[in-house]
Amino acid sequence: TLHGDLYFDGPPLLIFAPWLFEAIQTLPATHREGKLAAYKLLCSMGVFNHDVSPPADFLDMFLLIISQGLLSGDEDIIYVIISSCKVEFFHRCWPSSTLLLPLFTSACCEIGQKPNFVDGKTIPKVEALTILSSLVCFPNHFEQLDVLTNKEKDFTPVPMDRTSLKRMIMRDLIKASQNDVMLESREIALCGLAIFLCEELKHQRTESPIRPFLLFIVECLQGQSKKRTSVAEGEH
Repeated sequence: TLHGDLYFDGPPLLIFAPWLFEAIQTLPATHREGKLAAYKLLCSMGVFNHDVSPPADFLDMFLLIISQGLLSGDEDIIYVIISSCKVEFFHRCWPSSTLLLPLFTSACCEIGQKPNFVDGKTIPKVEALTILSSLVCFPNHFEQLDVLTNKEKDFTPVPMDRTSLKRMIMRDLIKASQNDVMLESREIALCGLAIFLCEELKHQRTESPIRPFLLFIVECLQGQSKKRTSVAEGEH
């Protein structure tokens, strides 16, 4: 765990970061609520719009903790990360934050497919669908990105080109929303799809399949919401 004095030359709020890192890494199972609270505070701190950029050592540790949490398989931790980071995680454009793009989209997709309540807990479906929808045009800023995936447990980045990034995001967005009965989540997903289609058609991009997305929107508007597995394969 890093020591607090490393952060004194950065944003004042980060003085508390080492305690949160330590709590997340060392608290036993008997202090689960404390660990989840530390995740929540750390996420809020990490996406906060500081007056000055956070130092590199904080960002490195922050991204490591978030990636470990998303890969942990612990649903409570994943829910806290998604509900606390929200769309600001990628909008802050912190260095190397794009490494976690597949981890976030995969987690959001899983959340979107769950019921609104599980074991008395509210599932952050709106936050998950909002994150996915906010990313629909994100790949257009890059030709290729190095990213971490669920398959690479040793945190080895793999390259992913723009087309693959788009299809991954759109696949997860549709998969997360196609059977969702929660009206607000469906509306968010449809808005994201509509924005994506407008962007692709406006710039006459042919690298993404347009027809399946149009059909999905029509089916949703008609109240049918049929499953379209062809989207993931990029069917034209």
